[in-house]
Amino acid sequence: MKNPFKKFTVNLFVFSFALGVVAIILAQVLPAEYISPVLPLMFPFFFMITLAGFYFITKETESVFSNFVNRFMLATFGKMFLSVIIMIAYSFSNKTDAVPFIISFFLLFILFSVFEVIAL
Repeated sequence: MKNPFKKFTVNLFVFSFALGVVAIILAQVLPAEYISPVLPLMFPFFFMITLAGFYFITKETESVFSNFVNRFMLATFGKMFLSVIIMIAYSFSNKTDAVPFIISFFLLFILFSVFEVIAL
């Protein structure tokens, strides 16, 4: 595949699918109170936000390295800011599920961020 965006999308899909399988296994092994009921909805969210961040970072950054660094920092800040807003809003609206949600959300955020950095 010559198109890096297409290659990244395929790799991201495989990565997301593998994490989904791990989440299903953990849901069967761990007690129900350790797994957030919205965990399945987190995967499409992180898939889309990672894909959008990769597109934003790689768009028009081949020629000047400083453009890449600026776009990477802006995309990372945007993802972190959006993630914090979502975690706070969900935690205040669903206090009983706040801890499992935050742990799941944070772990997926770290895993998808590491994947994106390695892919860049």
